[in-house]
Amino acid sequence: MSGFIDINTLPTGNYNVKNILTTDFLISAGSVGDAVTLTTTAGPGQKWRVTRIAGDNYTFQPIKANGTTD
Repeated sequence: MSGFIDINTLPTGNYNVKNILTTDFLISAGSVGDAVTLTTTAGPGQKWRVTRIAGDNYTFQPIKANGTTD
């Protein structure tokens, strides 16, 4: 599962990681229920890809202008 968000729609601050199947795609990494802090150095309009990894862990990667990630 993956999703996309615009970082400008969420303020920096503390959030809880939600299940990837919900619409709560947060810019951080951790397990479901973990308290995390949303921070970013991305520019205006930067998109992020949310990818499910093993177990309940998630990774959030910046999407480059050409549509790829590192």
